[in-house]
Amino acid sequence: MDTTILIAVGWCIVITAGVLITQSEILTGGRDCTDAPSWCVTTEMVFTIGLTWGAPLWLGLMVVSSLVAIPMSRVVASAFWAGTLSTLLAGAASLLVMAAAFG
Repeated sequence: MDTTILIAVGWCIVITAGVLITQSEILTGGRDCTDAPSWCVTTEMVFTIGLTWGAPLWLGLMVVSSLVAIPMSRVVASAFWAGTLSTLLAGAASLLVMAAAFG
């Protein structure tokens, strides 16, 4: 059960890092807002917005995936697959909650 929870939390961290890297454009050198400063979002603003709005969502995803991982570890024999499935189910539940809230 502990390994399943660690794998679920690890997937949450991997997904978050992937989203932050692609949205902040770290790999391409960041965004330059000299042409359109009124509506352009810089790399620093992406991190600020991500920490402000994304932290509660990230913590919620980690808590829900950890809670789902406990019964999932009893159903699925492999800890890797149980953690992966619990993260997928928690992500689907998070999307449904956000769609209902902001919908």
